[in-house]
Amino acid sequence: MPEVFRTRDPVASIKKAYEDYTHVVAHRAYQTLRPVFFRSAEIRELPIFVYQHWQSVCAVQARKWRDAGGVILDLGFVEGIGPRDVTVAVEMPMTLYRLEEFIAQSTEQVVIDWPVSWQAHDHAISTKTPTAATARRVYEKLKEMRAESAEVAAVTRHPESKMIVTGELLALATGMPLIDILFLRNAMGADDVYCARTHIAPDAPKLRAVWDALEQIEPGWTGQRVFTKLLDSVTGWRKALKEMARLGNITLHAYHVYPEEEPPYAKLQRENADARANLQAVQRLLESAPWHLPSPQPSGESP
Repeated sequence: MPEVFRTRDPVASIKKAYEDYTHVVAHRAYQTLRPVFFRSAEIRELPIFVYQHWQSVCAVQARKWRDAGGVILDLGFVEGIGPRDVTVAVEMPMTLYRLEEFIAQSTEQVVIDWPVSWQAHDHAISTKTPTAATARRVYEKLKEMRAESAEVAAVTRHPESKMIVTGELLALATGMPLIDILFLRNAMGADDVYCARTHIAPDAPKLRAVWDALEQIEPGWTGQRVFTKLLDSVTGWRKALKEMARLGNITLHAYHVYPEEEPPYAKLQRENADARANLQAVQRLLESAPWHLPSPQPSGESP
C-alpha cells in the first residue's frame, strides 16, 4: 500500500519522486474547466515520456519508460500504463474512483496536488452537473426563444421540438458563460445539429475526407446539409468542419435542439449532490495526508 501525500508544488514533487525512485507517472489530465496548467518545461532535465491512450504510438513510449525508467506524462483518463513507483497528480481528482485507481497502480507513493482554492472544482461540478434551479432557469428561457426549424429538428431525437438555439444565443439570453451552456446541453438531453453549405473542396487529405462525407448528405430545401454526426472513421471531424468554415470551404451553423418536455429536475439535483459528496470524500481522505515537501503554508488554508 503506497503512502499518500499532498503537495502544492507538483513540479518539485515530480523531481523529488524521480530522485528517490525510478518509475514516476505524472498524471496531467484535468477534470476542472479552469485548471492551473502544469508546466512540463520545468521538468525538461528529467527523462520524459508521453502517454496518450488514444494514440497507438504511445505504447512504444510506455515500453521505453518501463525499460529505462523516468517520468511519463499521462494525458488521459483511461488506465494503461500499469504499475509504477510513484503517481503525482498535478490536479486533485474529483472522485474517489480516480484516487483509488492511483493508489492501486502505485507501489511506493501517491502525491496529489492540494489546491489553494476550491473554486475551480466547485465550478466544474456546477457546470458538468447543473442543479435543478439552473436547468429550470434555462428551460424557461428556451420557452421564450422557440423557433420554427423542422429541417433542423427532424434529424434529432426531438423531431417535433421548437426549442432550437445556438449556444451563443442561449449564453447571451441567460447571461451564462458559453462553456456552461455547452455542458448544460448534455445534462438537459439536447442534440447538436450541424448545417453546412459546401462551396470549394479543400486540398488537405483529412479535410477532404470530411468534405466527401458532407457531399454524401442530400441538401435540404434550404440548400443546407443537415446532420448530427458525420464520420466514425475520421477522428476530429468537428474540428475539420470548423477549419473548413474558417478557410471558406463551407458555411457552417451549429444548433442545439432541446426536448420539449421539462428536464428531469430531481435527477439533475441528485447528480449534483452526488458529485459534491464525491469531491468532499476525496477532500476528507486527503486533508489528513502529510505534505510531500516541507513548505510554508499560505494563509487561508483551504477547508
